[in-house]
Amino acid sequence: MSSAFASVRPDGRRPLAVRPRADHDLVAAVSRRLTPRDRLLCRVLFDHKVLTTEQVTDLCFCNLTTARHRLSALYELRVLDRFRPFRPVGSDPYHYVLDAC
Repeated sequence: MSSAFASVRPDGRRPLAVRPRADHDLVAAVSRRLTPRDRLLCRVLFDHKVLTTEQVTDLCFCNLTTARHRLSALYELRVLDRFRPFRPVGSDPYHYVLDAC
């Protein structure tokens, strides 16, 4: 299948986007795109293991919108992985960790 999306899900919801596989070529390509701020964020995540969006914003960015855009880009590049802990009401912010790259 040449599409960037997986096949249709059984429940009819929109298919999930497939992230690229972590390999040496991806690591080489991504390393050229990292900014000094991205490298600082990776070092902080290496030390602390997990940070929320708001914590990353306080440490590395001037505003939340810029932080969210860059964190999404780093997630798509496989530099970061993210998750949201389950909450019965409402939602928690994304929690970011270093990805396999």
